Amino acid sequence: MKKFRLMGVLGLSVVLAGCTLPGGAKQTSTTTTTTIEDPSTGKEVVVAMTPQQTVESYMRATLGKLSDSAYNEEVAKTYLADDLRAQFTDSGFVPMSYGFQDGPDRVEIVDTELLTNEATVVVKGYWGADSGMNWMFSLIKVEGAWKIAGINPGQ
Repeated sequence: MKKFRLMGVLGLSVVLAGCTLPGGAKQTSTTTTTTIEDPSTGKEVVVAMTPQQTVESYMRATLGKLSDSAYNEEVAKTYLADDLRAQFTDSGFVPMSYGFQDGPDRVEIVDTELLTNEATVVVKGYWGADSGMNWMFSLIKVEGAWKIAGINPGQ
């Protein structure tokens, strides 16, 4: 199985235009999204088309200090795979998932590995000018949409 490595900077967006993905598909836009029905709620949710966009959307919904963020736990949970979502039963899931209380001012995607149905996205957080910690997001494809299956602080 072929592994793809993509690099990007999250300002909060990742530039992947023109990258070749598995199966020969071309990524031509970073703003493409789709709407799916969340099986657990029956509600329509907007999901990101790339692993980077899924992570970016999750971080926007959970880290209120980032530009363009809108803290919303229910939206954040739509980006999580069922097993991970089941672990986050109360509002403490946000600091628990990141391993901190006070979120970063800025984040940057520093590495992405993309397989057909799995991906990892490494994000570096910045508090002011200081880089703080990294997180490795593990993602899986669920019914065609990328979902976060694990968040490992300090990776």
